Amino acid sequence: MIDKRSTLQRIILATLTALLLSGAIISEAHAQRRPPEPVEVTDARVDEAIRRGCQYLLSHQRPDGSWPPYQGFTHANTIMAMLGLAYAEYPVNDERMQKGIKVLLE
Repeated sequence: MIDKRSTLQRIILATLTALLLSGAIISEAHAQRRPPEPVEVTDARVDEAIRRGCQYLLSHQRPDGSWPPYQGFTHANTIMAMLGLAYAEYPVNDERMQKGIKVLLE
């Protein structure tokens, strides 16, 4: 007759062993990862990041000049997007900026 208690203990021991081994394997794999190479921060790279950020914001602008609402706040994303574009010194006379301003003033 099989002893249920010893079978349960063996299952628990096997499970714990598997967990410990998988943790050791994951830990070893993580330890072998190399840190990312440092990137030189230059004015050109910062300008490019700002340009890409503006393009990202503008790519999500709706045809009426607004941005999609956030959790029921109708103009929250429009305000934040317009602030981001303004801080990036995006031209105020640009048609997309004018549409955004118009939406906020209505």
